[in-house]
Amino acid sequence: MVRMTRGWLLAILVIAGSSPVHAQDLFGTPMDSLSSVTATSPDGQWVLSVRRDSRDIPMLTLSTVMGSKPQHLLYVQRSGWVLWSPDSARFAFTDAAFANHYFIRICTVRAPRARCENASPALETHLRRLLTNDSEIDKIYAKALKWLSPAQLLVGIHAATFRPAEARGSYTPVYYHFKAYVLDLTSSQVVSELDSTQAELKVGGSLESLEW
Repeated sequence: MVRMTRGWLLAILVIAGSSPVHAQDLFGTPMDSLSSVTATSPDGQWVLSVRRDSRDIPMLTLSTVMGSKPQHLLYVQRSGWVLWSPDSARFAFTDAAFANHYFIRICTVRAPRARCENASPALETHLRRLLTNDSEIDKIYAKALKWLSPAQLLVGIHAATFRPAEARGSYTPVYYHFKAYVLDLTSSQVVSELDSTQAELKVGGSLESLEW
């Protein structure tokens, strides 16, 4: 038997300047490896879809409405969500690559060629600092929730951890964690922490109540 134990709350604010709040739906446009759904940028110039490459691998693909050559950006292993920034300069992809591990990919499109970076390592480094030395991560889910400005992204993280030393036969306590951080886009580094009240105000509701 596994007991669920409540821990801390984690949301991440990606920040690279201050601007008025721009609301968007939580998580963005859902896509999977068989998806025919498209996600068009707010300015109507860019379109994201899932297409097969020459090896028949499903890829998150960037196209323009002008018909330029599509760019295959990311392998879609299972599913995810696309969330465009208000200025259409970048998008966040919540990559549900594994059943127990979701990643955040930040992709910049206004360049000679679009590029994507994995923001999760910086986030997980700070997550591990809050755990005891003997804690192990069982599950960790990171989701892009909402762009607050063209350079500010609110991201939620939910993690489940356990301590092997606490195992008693088939019973091991599992601790569920939620918290809040600020991640700078230019450096991809966590620069400050938000408490659970601040995070809830940004999301407009309890992060614990979100569907993880």
